[in-house]
Amino acid sequence: MKKIVTCLSICILILGCDSEENSTNPHLSGDIEGWVSLYDDLGNSLQDKSGVTISIDNTKLSTISISNGYWKINEVSAGIYNFLFQKDNFFTVKYHNVQFVGGGTYYLDEIPLRKVPSVFVTELEASSNLSGHNINFKITTSNPDTINRRINVLISKSPVDSSGLIEYIMSAKPLLQATLVHTESAKIIDDWYYSEYELIKGEPLYLVAYVLPIGESSSSISPYNPATKQYEFYSDNVTLSNVVMVTVP
Repeated sequence: MKKIVTCLSICILILGCDSEENSTNPHLSGDIEGWVSLYDDLGNSLQDKSGVTISIDNTKLSTISISNGYWKINEVSAGIYNFLFQKDNFFTVKYHNVQFVGGGTYYLDEIPLRKVPSVFVTELEASSNLSGHNINFKITTSNPDTINRRINVLISKSPVDSSGLIEYIMSAKPLLQATLVHTESAKIIDDWYYSEYELIKGEPLYLVAYVLPIGESSSSISPYNPATKQYEFYSDNVTLSNVVMVTVP
C-alpha cells in the first residue's frame, strides 16, 4: 500500500470591507478567520472540532482550530494565497487562489473535513475497451460494505508518484458492494476529454483508487486547480491501491 496526501481545492474570492476594487495592495494587512466542522466516515458530525491546522502555502502563517471549530490568522499581508486545512486521519481540504485585499478582518465559510474510512482498496485491476471508450474496473477491498460508500478511481496522464501530489484529469466513483470484489464499467472518455487534455488513443493512463467516506461521493468542494487545468489529490492519511496503467481507449 502507498500513502500520499489528499487535497481538495476550490477557487474563492475574499473581498475587503472598504475596498472598491478587487486588486490587492501589498502594503495592507488584515486578519482572516473562520470555522471548521469535522465528520466521521459515516457522515456524523463530531462535537469536538479542535486540532485542525490551518496554514497558508509558502508562508509561515498558521493556526489551530479550537473545540468549537473557530480559527483566526492575524496580520496577513494582501496577496493571493492557497489555504490548507489538515488534521491527522482526516482528508485535507485545500483552497486555491484566495485573493485577500487586506485592511480589516475577513471571514471564510465553514470548511468540512471528513475522516478517512477504515476500509481500503487492496487491489485494483483495470483494462480499456477500445471499441466502447470505456475503462473496466475490478476492485478488491479489505472489507465488504453495506452502507453505500464509494471508491474514487483517479485517472492521470502522468505516472503516479507516491511521494506527493497526484494531478489527474478525471475520476470514476463506483459504489462499494457487500462483497470483497467489485466490478464496474465506466464510460469516461468522451470528445471533450480528448480535446481538453490532448488525449491520443493508445497512450498510457495511470489509475489509483481509495475509499471515500459517506457524504463524499459527490464533493461540494472541487479539487480542480485552474492554474494547471487538472484536479489534485494528496494526503499522507490515505491508503491507496496499487497503480495500474491502461491505454487511452
